[in-house]
Amino acid sequence: MPPPKDHFWETLKREQVYDGSPFLKVELHTVKLPDGRIIDDYHHITSGTYANVIPVAPDGRFYVLNQYRYGADRIGYALPGGRIEEGEDPAGGAMRELKEEMGLVSESLELLGKYNVSCSYGLSDNFYFLGLNTVPDQEAALMESDDLEWSETLSLSQDEARNAIRDNRFVSLSHVAGVSMAMLYLSDSSRT
Repeated sequence: MPPPKDHFWETLKREQVYDGSPFLKVELHTVKLPDGRIIDDYHHITSGTYANVIPVAPDGRFYVLNQYRYGADRIGYALPGGRIEEGEDPAGGAMRELKEEMGLVSESLELLGKYNVSCSYGLSDNFYFLGLNTVPDQEAALMESDDLEWSETLSLSQDEARNAIRDNRFVSLSHVAGVSMAMLYLSDSSRT
């Protein structure tokens, strides 16, 4: 059951203070809280909508990228994914990113969920897809990637993926969440 309407904040004013489109926009909001208090400088940040794929080979192994990520300034495991283009279907964007970043294609994509990265500041919505029966794609192998990061594709068993999570080898918490959701999905006996 949703909370009563009096639990929601009311946006009184929005002022854009930075426009780094298409990557980042920052606004200052004036908001009214349910108890009547006014906050004049609540930051709201948007960076677009993204899709990530957790690609699973026919033998059940996960494909991951081992790559350098500037934001974290380290090399670690990551999932293929990126910004959904204007007017692009999230599943289509996910498949495009899988082809561009890994040269792979999935027989089907299962939506695991859509989550907001920061429920306090907004930031972005991320779609997570499980890529089933993922295999190399001849057409994608000929594509030139425009990614800025160095990367290599690795294949991990579920035990190796679990250990990689425990050992902090994934660069982003959102990628840990994606792999964890995939493992939950695959272990759910009611789906078989």
